[in-house]
Amino acid sequence: MRILHTADWHLGRLFYGRHLTEDQDYVLNHQFLPLLKEANIDAVVLAGDVYDRAVPPVEAVSLWDQIVAKTVLEAHIPLFLISGNHDSSQRLTAGQALLAKQGLYMRGPLYQQREPILLEDAYGLIAFYLFPYVEPQQLEPYLGEETTSKGSSVESSRLGEEAFGTLFDYVEPEEQVAFEESDKPIESKRQLHAYGDLYRQWTNRALASSLGQIEERPKLAGRSVALAHAFVTGGKESSSERLLSLGGTETISRQAFEGFSYTALGHLHRPQTCGSETIRYSGSLLPYSFDEAKDRKSFTIVDIDAKGKSQIELVPILPKHRVVVIEDYFDAILENQDFIEDHKNDYVLARTLDTAPVFEGMQRLRQVLPYVMAIEPVGRMQVDHKLSVKDNPLKPSNEESLFIRFIEEARGQALTKEEIAYMQTLWTRARKEDI
Repeated sequence: MRILHTADWHLGRLFYGRHLTEDQDYVLNHQFLPLLKEANIDAVVLAGDVYDRAVPPVEAVSLWDQIVAKTVLEAHIPLFLISGNHDSSQRLTAGQALLAKQGLYMRGPLYQQREPILLEDAYGLIAFYLFPYVEPQQLEPYLGEETTSKGSSVESSRLGEEAFGTLFDYVEPEEQVAFEESDKPIESKRQLHAYGDLYRQWTNRALASSLGQIEERPKLAGRSVALAHAFVTGGKESSSERLLSLGGTETISRQAFEGFSYTALGHLHRPQTCGSETIRYSGSLLPYSFDEAKDRKSFTIVDIDAKGKSQIELVPILPKHRVVVIEDYFDAILENQDFIEDHKNDYVLARTLDTAPVFEGMQRLRQVLPYVMAIEPVGRMQVDHKLSVKDNPLKPSNEESLFIRFIEEARGQALTKEEIAYMQTLWTRARKEDI
């Protein structure tokens, strides 16, 4: 079976005040949809963050509706979807029971969780397990309720101080050392390990709960795909992602996905693996920050054979506008005709090396580079930093000396010795009276 893995479309995204819906439309209509046919894709998995915010703009919803209709109704390719931390899980998955009959399979809120979805190919069945984004505090009650309702022997993880040390079986060794040596409070450490443990219970239980049902099907050969929207230990972030929670407590171990033939991850925007070729972030549809300028965005094609082994192929995404960071003197940028010709269609961050102020810089740059998004005066900032460290007379000052300098600046002349002595008596009195 050939599966196309994608994630983090963020439809409706703003980039330095510019709506990217047109850019997203370009990639989806001119690359994603043709690729489905050209690569003979059997199923698409979208691992969360369809939209950039819970209530997306109308244009983004319209684009999503168009792409889904062309994928599921026209191309007849099943689409598996989970909600991400940017999505409204309930809005995104509205009408899921009806849409599943057309081949659009969605999971959002925890109460919607069900048995895996099964697809059949020439070798038998493949089970798709959908794990949408879940906040740590939501997962423990869900597992507890599930245990009660199903009578499982797996206990819900309600951790006290005495249980903290037992959770390292679920945490990478380097992560254990880093957190044990940190000065983070014990509650933060325990929450980190508790979430990793709970998440692993969730994935393991999903496999175990359906094992009996699936084993009775003779055409299934242990082939399975997991979709998850989470921060897996070791993943490399970019500045365009929203924090899942504070203090690193959202991190889970890759061990949570042992047992799946392939795990399609969403949330981190850089294409990357997490300890295994079969546990992979596809990355975002487009670069959504300038620190992603060197990233090569791609669609991930996964071929799963008869024994559940996966082969990976990356298909580069060619954006309508590239994201570029340039660093040079302002006049040098303006005079470099080859550079201007090469980047006139790109979103540009210009990092200028000039130490003197550049007047009307944005207006002048946009005359030759229409899509300049921002200017960072790094040369000027370095000068200002040196001044603040070495030459700024205010840095070592206390309240008394600051006030004296203020008076001198306001009057335009230095205080006399008598005035300074008088001011010192007032400061001494103020300190004694705690004014």
